[in-house]
Amino acid sequence: MAAKPPLLNRSVRQPFDLATANSSWSVSYKPEARQFHFGGGPYSWDENLGYFLNVDGSVGAKREGGQSFKFWPSVSEFPLDEIRRNEVLYGPHEERMAAFQEELR
Repeated sequence: MAAKPPLLNRSVRQPFDLATANSSWSVSYKPEARQFHFGGGPYSWDENLGYFLNVDGSVGAKREGGQSFKFWPSVSEFPLDEIRRNEVLYGPHEERMAAFQEELR
């Protein structure tokens, strides 16, 4: 986003642009003034969550429109909990993809 014109290249891995995230992408999640938008992840097949760091060190996940999804008292509790939730959410998809790949072989 620092280039002229500012473009995202989705064909390569790039770091999350925190400045753009906090000035533009976070708007749809309606964060509180002191929340810092540091990432996002899947809520469902067609909706993402926004992850926000709070002043007290806690983490909140919000749905688009500002509805709170989940709260973690500290950053250390957040990643493993979200990994587990996504394993359940996408487990059936992974199984279907494995079967499809086997079928192709």
